[in-house]
Amino acid sequence: MEVVLNINRPDWQIRASCRALPLDLFFPSNGVESSRNLNVIKPFCDVCPVRVECLACAMSHPDEKGIWAGTTENDRRRMRSKNYNDRKATPMVYSDGKYRQVKDPT
Repeated sequence: MEVVLNINRPDWQIRASCRALPLDLFFPSNGVESSRNLNVIKPFCDVCPVRVECLACAMSHPDEKGIWAGTTENDRRRMRSKNYNDRKATPMVYSDGKYRQVKDPT
């Protein structure tokens, strides 16, 4: 029996829909594997109760590799670029299968 310690993992990860999936799915070695793995992972992310926390974690660690909250490294890079170009970070919401920036009503 293999014992895996979850040292330094956020508490929200124990509530993640994907917690039983093999870890290697989240860290593909190439673009083809990334696309295939994302198709497996995305349905879990779409219904995950901690999707927002997962994305926030990945977005706050720019060097974080892999698939997080149904997003790839390139997805998150584009999201960061949009926030940077807006000159201020705006909150993100998830609806209709996509992340969108919350527009400031003022």
